[in-house]
Amino acid sequence: MLNAPCSGRATFASACRLLWLTGLMVMLNGCSPPFNWRESRPDAQGFVVLMPARTAQMSREIDLDGLRVTMVMTGARVDSSLFTVGVVELARDAIGERDRALSAMRAGMLRNLAASTTAERAIELPVIDASGRTLARTPALRLEAQGRMGGERVRMVALFVARGERLWQAVAIEPDPGGEPSATMIDSFRLLE
Repeated sequence: MLNAPCSGRATFASACRLLWLTGLMVMLNGCSPPFNWRESRPDAQGFVVLMPARTAQMSREIDLDGLRVTMVMTGARVDSSLFTVGVVELARDAIGERDRALSAMRAGMLRNLAASTTAERAIELPVIDASGRTLARTPALRLEAQGRMGGERVRMVALFVARGERLWQAVAIEPDPGGEPSATMIDSFRLLE
């Protein structure tokens, strides 16, 4: 039976089966087991994002070019890849310093990785309501950089955005060359009204 010549109908069915199996393998590879994507919407942090694993949260004091602020960080780690969102709330009297603080946030991330920027562009980031409906768009900076973390070469993809009294940085750091997981996290980031 295995050596019997195939009729046209059998050949078509075999080709269809092969295409279906190939498609299934591609989909399964795209859903790599270590990456268990889930929506993260931390209370009172004003954002929603896809994270590749269960998140943890911590706060720490940072200095943004002379402004002492508390950054609340939500993040996940998968193997040697890191995915984090940092949120800073400025005091009302420091709103005028927002652009300087956002620039310091960006410079600090690059400095932490001894990184150099490889691509940078202004984008319009959606601002959504709880149901996911887009209410507005706000300017943001999307950048990619190459650097080092723990002696290894890494690639960083990040967003930096300010709205009202808050600043956000969404950062994905992966072994160089990074790829799809960084884009999945960064491209899913939305501000929540």
